[in-house]
Amino acid sequence: MLHLILFLSIYIFPLMVFSQTMDPIINRPFPKIEVSAYSQIRYEMDKKAKSAIGKGTSFGSNRAYRDSLINHLDTIIQAREQSMKDLPIYKAVWGKDTLTYRYNPPIKRIYGYDFKKKKKHTRLEVESKYPPYTRFTAIIEGLTENEIQLLTDSMRRMKPPQNAFYNGEQTCIFYALEALFHTHGIWTEPIIARNTTYCNEKELPAFFNHFLCKGNDYPCHYKKIKDVSFPNNSIIAIMNTYGDIIHAIYHQDGLFYSKNGRTSPMAFETLLPIFQIYSRIDYKGKKLSKTGKMLKGDTIRIYTLNKAIFPTFTN
Repeated sequence: MLHLILFLSIYIFPLMVFSQTMDPIINRPFPKIEVSAYSQIRYEMDKKAKSAIGKGTSFGSNRAYRDSLINHLDTIIQAREQSMKDLPIYKAVWGKDTLTYRYNPPIKRIYGYDFKKKKKHTRLEVESKYPPYTRFTAIIEGLTENEIQLLTDSMRRMKPPQNAFYNGEQTCIFYALEALFHTHGIWTEPIIARNTTYCNEKELPAFFNHFLCKGNDYPCHYKKIKDVSFPNNSIIAIMNTYGDIIHAIYHQDGLFYSKNGRTSPMAFETLLPIFQIYSRIDYKGKKLSKTGKMLKGDTIRIYTLNKAIFPTFTN
């Protein structure tokens, strides 16, 4: 009898307790995992732009970094915490100037809406750890925290769909800046990364004028600049009539790299297809109002790395 009690206490009772505490996810359908609408590629560039010779180009891998942007900042302050509705916001500070940026974390929970059931639900959004970092979502209503952790781990290891391209929170201006800095071996995270972008365009000139060197200005009109020889490893900033930077292009070895909003970046042999979206003169979309034309590109300004701040970089 004593042997039976010992056997039950050592082997059977612990198994019974463990089975009661296990999450029952294996006993019901696994949540449906979908590609996030955020990761759906929408090519808004000119559909006739057959000159787009490359898609999904990133400049942030396989490089030897010799400096970091954060070394030249005074501090980074969190301005808003992450919530179910809002992304966290940070402020990079140097001297009297600030660059405010938001960060889209690789794992987050967001509100969704079921139109059939007419109620809100909670979705898990997870970025794959594999390039091009596609985001996946799944409804997690009714799941325990342990089950959500298992689901998160699975989604992190999911491979992107075939023919998926790099995209993300990062927009054209941070993409061009990242390309310029990374080409020179300067690490830009956490400020400029694939999942960050600026919040206030009025803060951009201070950043450009401090960390970069201003070059020549040209009219944002393809016929007038088609024969211009731009400096290698430079940024071409498109500015509207009000002086705001509305788009930025990275130029390297005769190619122009552009990322339109959250779509995949592309490489072009000519500026024309880019100007047909952003130039007030070359624009090929619907007819613009007077105000609309003023918001389109009027001038382009060339920027290169400020070697007074980064003196060891001579490329």
